[in-house]
Amino acid sequence: MRARAYELLLEAWNRIKGGDFFDEQTNKHFEYMLQEVWKDHEYKNKIQTEIFNVLPHLFNQIKLHENPPPFLFILISLKDPKVNMHIQEVAISDWIKSNASEQSTFQLLNIADTFETKGIDIKQFMHTTIKYMREGMDNEMLKAFAYMLCSKHQEYLQTILKKFYSFTNKALLKDFAHMIGRPAVLALMQFLRPNEVSSIIK
Repeated sequence: MRARAYELLLEAWNRIKGGDFFDEQTNKHFEYMLQEVWKDHEYKNKIQTEIFNVLPHLFNQIKLHENPPPFLFILISLKDPKVNMHIQEVAISDWIKSNASEQSTFQLLNIADTFETKGIDIKQFMHTTIKYMREGMDNEMLKAFAYMLCSKHQEYLQTILKKFYSFTNKALLKDFAHMIGRPAVLALMQFLRPNEVSSIIK
């Protein structure tokens, strides 16, 4: 039974790998057979290795779509820590390599939303993303990412402000602080002197 389920799973996965991301029947087969195979240690390891090897390549394709494809929802729904960590690592790696391109930035935010929808904490995911922000990335996309994240999660505001403050060019910090307004001023006052805060918000 499991051997047959694994064969059917690979058939569905191969269609997904070929770019058939949104076919309802394909995704139903993938979800059902994945859940069946996941109960068997041997087959679980096989399909997990296969998915991990292909995922970086697939990220180049799926970021061209407005919404994450169903197979990502299905993988995240497994609530397997190893799978979730790998998805997050691939998403961050793709984002870094793109220098925070528009496509990669919105893909990152969409994936974070997907994790939250499934009730999975994104704290480490977001803190790691912020850690890898750097000068030379697309400033407009860094600003958009930071604004959209903080509009839903104020708890990341101070961490992002500290990161932007570490940049040699303070233009991004100033723009972002003005976008956020009073909450940014209060957060800045937690780690900067009043005169430094004034120079940022003036």
